[in-house]
Amino acid sequence: MSSQVDGRSRVVTLLVQGVNIENLSLEDIGEYLADFAELLGKDVEPKYHSIRRGSLAIRAKIPAEREIDVKTRGFLLRTGDAPEDAVRARERISRRLGINHAKRAVVLDSAKSKVIEIPVEKPIESFPKVPSFIRSGSLQGRIIQIGGKRETVSVEIQDVDGVVYLCRASRDIARKLARDMFDPIVRVHGAGRWYRTDEGIWRVEDFQIVRHEILEDVSFAKTISELRAIPAGWKDFEDPHAQLEKLQNGEKSEL
Repeated sequence: MSSQVDGRSRVVTLLVQGVNIENLSLEDIGEYLADFAELLGKDVEPKYHSIRRGSLAIRAKIPAEREIDVKTRGFLLRTGDAPEDAVRARERISRRLGINHAKRAVVLDSAKSKVIEIPVEKPIESFPKVPSFIRSGSLQGRIIQIGGKRETVSVEIQDVDGVVYLCRASRDIARKLARDMFDPIVRVHGAGRWYRTDEGIWRVEDFQIVRHEILEDVSFAKTISELRAIPAGWKDFEDPHAQLEKLQNGEKSEL
């Protein structure tokens, strides 16, 4: 099917790999459609074009002159400067992708080039057993994105399980965080709204970072070597276990 409807229209596609449309409810499909439209933006005037069977591929028709706006929106999402409606739409799609066990999702322009990457977020329960509350805490992981030209900058941190936390930081803090992107494991400290899922897992949202520290990535062998290097009197005994048994039995020991 052509990606150019006519001289005045273009087709952009939300492609979701790993999700079969036949396994989705009508409600799920409707939510994908609504969020895809909001992700593109009302000014783009997206209209329904088609849905491909098999792997989910939702196609929207937009005016040809508006395709550049979709590409710009994708660029702003990468830099952290996108409008709030686009950010929230991408977050909702990201959560739904996790629930539907998707492998990958992208928005393609009429030339089949990727303009927006949508991460797959692991499912988070919507109805926690305990009320959420705001308190200080810390998160640990790698900084994968920093962006924004406002006084409050968006920061994305991915933990070892692949969960991405959307955080905020002042511009001064963001400058320091930018020096430690991608490679080192960091621990960020701050405050956010914490809630517990039905599975008993604590999550946080709207986390405001106030400081951070780099965690040294030390191998197990190096850790054991450092422990062995610690001075200890028991190392001088031929049989330290025998001396320990004497202490346990109330006998006099050389320890």
